[in-house]
Amino acid sequence: MSGGSGGQNICDLAFSAILEDFERSEFYTQHAALPKVGTGITIEKGKRIVARAASGETIGNLPTEKNYLAGCIASGWSYAGQITKVVGGAVAKITIDAAPR
Repeated sequence: MSGGSGGQNICDLAFSAILEDFERSEFYTQHAALPKVGTGITIEKGKRIVARAASGETIGNLPTEKNYLAGCIASGWSYAGQITKVVGGAVAKITIDAAPR
């Protein structure tokens, strides 16, 4: 997969994202709490592209703009990173940074 005018492979790029559906995640169901900044995550493909904690619990879905990662993962790429920002409230906002590993 390539993209951009420089022909850079989009699978080789680091990215940030605000996770969706945290309130329905396995992490929230199990702990009823927000994850901590610095929590390590991996990116995996299930029904959607998800961020998963080292414990194996999903933390949230990546936004659909990151759906290109499904092709990258299917091609053998893997991604890891961490939670960089957590904001509580009626709808929690959890920001992650991830990069190919």
